Parts: sequence; C-alpha cells; structure tokens
Amino acid sequence: MEIIDFDSTEVDPPINFYLSYLEEEIQSKLQNSEARITPGKSEGRVLLEIQEDSLANFIDLLRERQEVTKCYPEKEEMQKEIGGLKAQLAESSSVLEHLKTQLLKICPMLRQAQKDVMQLTATNKDQKASLEHMKEEKEALQNKLHAERHFLAVSKTNVEVDLERYPQIEREENKNLQVALEKAECVSQVQCRRLELEKTTLQEQAEKSSAALLLCQEEKASLLTEFQQRKTSHATQLNEILTKAEQKLERDRIKSKDDRSTLLQTTESLQRTLQEKEKEQDWQKAESAMKSQVEDAESQIPLKSEGWFPKFF
Repeated sequence: MEIIDFDSTEVDPPINFYLSYLEEEIQSKLQNSEARITPGKSEGRVLLEIQEDSLANFIDLLRERQEVTKCYPEKEEMQKEIGGLKAQLAESSSVLEHLKTQLLKICPMLRQAQKDVMQLTATNKDQKASLEHMKEEKEALQNKLHAERHFLAVSKTNVEVDLERYPQIEREENKNLQVALEKAECVSQVQCRRLELEKTTLQEQAEKSSAALLLCQEEKASLLTEFQQRKTSHATQLNEILTKAEQKLERDRIKSKDDRSTLLQTTESLQRTLQEKEKEQDWQKAESAMKSQVEDAESQIPLKSEGWFPKFF
C-alpha cells in the first residue's frame, strides 16, 4: 500500500550500489523477491524489510555462515596443535620409560656390586686377620728357629769340643737334628711365599672390585644427569606449548564473544525493524479506516448543499 507524506517534497534518493547488491543477495538466499534494504536514520545502519516467515531463515543463514567461517580453519589448526602435543607427550613418556627401565636394570647391578664389595671387604678383613696371625706365627717360628739355631750353635760348639767323648750315635742324632732344622726352614720359607702370593691375589681382587664399583657409580651419575636434563627440557617445551595453546584459546574466546555481540546487535536491529514495520502497518490500517469513513461521509452529503464540498479538497 502506498504511503502518503503531506509535509515532505519528493526527492530522488542517491543510488547505493552496495545496498542494492546486498538486497539482491538476500532476495536470492531467502528466495523472497520482496525483501528490501534501505538506509537507516543513523549513519552506518540499514533497515531490512522481510516477511516474518523469512526471519527465521535469515537468522539460520547468519548462524551457519558464522559457524562455517569461524570453526573450520581454527578447528583444523587446533586439531593439528593437539596432535602435536599428543605426539610430544608420547615421545616424552617413551623417553621417561626408557630411562626408568635403564635405572631399574642398573639398580640391581649396583646392589649386587655393593654386596660383592662388602663381601670382598669382609673377606679381605678375614684374610688380613689370617695374614696377621700367620705373620705372628712366622715371627714365633723365626724366634723359635733363631733360638734353636743358637742352641744348635752352642750344642755344635760343645759337640765339637767334646766330639771325641761322644759316641757315634750322638753324632747321628745331631746330624738328624740338623736335617730336621733345615726342613723346618724350608717349610717356613714355603709358607712365607704362599702368604705373599695370597696377599697379592687379595690386593688385586680388591682393586678390581673398587674399579667396578667406581665404574657403576659413574654410569649411575651419568644416567641420572641425563634423565634430569631430559626431564627439564621436556617440561620446558610442554610449558611453552601449553602456554601457546592457552593464548590461542583465549584469543578464540574473545573473538567468539565479539562475534556473539555482533550477532546479538544484528538480531536486536532486526527486531526493532520488525516493530517499526508493525507500527507502520497499524498506521496504514488506521489511515485506510479513516479514508473509508471520509468516503462514507462524502456519499451521505448532498452535492447541492451550499457548494462547500469542492472547497474541502
């Protein structure tokens, strides 16, 4: 229905090609040739005129475009970042498990080495005690041997002095005693050599055990240092990645909030446009009713009554 404005003069508005393009797009998307876009009273605002049954389709169209524009690239990028995080976490877990396995393998070896060293230490103590005891026995034998030698020397001197007085049997006993003394000296020397060999063997075993223990301790310290460095490095990398992901999520949240605010503003503008359209329709109905009443009144007034009807118009 045509709207009559009694106070304004007719002026052709300037053509806005951008609004015309948007109007054609909306008509095509909504399949509604009567949809219109006109400039609003406020600068930078437009009025959209569509049927009420097309409003829901228009809002759904805006929502779908927003979801497609917003979610697809960011979702793909976020999935890539999450996949990278999962891969790094899996790599860190495998490295930690490998180090734990190595430590579990080395710990029993270290415990066994410590037990062996303790056992060797105890054995060395026992052998040292035995060696000291043998040394004491050796010294006692040497003292005894020295005493016997002194006794034999004195006896020999006495025998030589009194050789002619002793019978042949006494000479044989002295000879046997000298042979026994020489045998005792040989036995003592053999025991001394055996003790020296045992002492040397014990010292070599102790040195080998000490070297093995030192090597195990160095390997343990190296593995612990490497484990700590890897743990610190992975923790730093994970913290950096998580910080970037949190910053990305915060930016996405702010952008989503801004998009939501824009959508709400657009929805409110559409609601105000619909309200204004309803008021305009009510005004048109009232104007139509008033014109009908005027026409009824005109039909009831005779044209000959004092000639005032033409002057009214």
